[in-house]
Amino acid sequence: MSNLIDTLKQVPDFRKAHGRSHPLWILLLLMIMGILAGYQGYRPLETFASEYQQALCELLGLESLKAPSHSTFRRVMMGLDFLALCHQFEAWMLSKDQTHSPDNQVAAMDSKRIRQALTDENGKQRFVGLVSLFAVEAGITLKLEALTQEDTTKSVK
Repeated sequence: MSNLIDTLKQVPDFRKAHGRSHPLWILLLLMIMGILAGYQGYRPLETFASEYQQALCELLGLESLKAPSHSTFRRVMMGLDFLALCHQFEAWMLSKDQTHSPDNQVAAMDSKRIRQALTDENGKQRFVGLVSLFAVEAGITLKLEALTQEDTTKSVK
């Protein structure tokens, strides 16, 4: 059974090697932890990383951790392969021991949309959202998919 950090390390890093100050898995972990703690947005995530810098070093067994800037969080969110992250997260969730079988149980569907449109390399804005299927009694996410504007356009035609 893998842990979340090992799973996040499997997400492909899209960034060029030159200029990387933080491994991608640390940035993703900080985003997850910060968002779960209510720090919504680039600047609040920078605040989260700064405020909990020492505790995070102790928790992760790191000698030091320079808090990433808001622009670092922005670049990562803009360039991240959300589909790869979704697949890794889904595989991690399904690897967890289940105390209840999700078969014939209540499932809930939820969707979240990134508040601001992302701009791709051609300058075109695109909508990005996440749709999840959650097994209520088992307490696990069964499926997590990224949904882009291109996906919704295809289904409308």
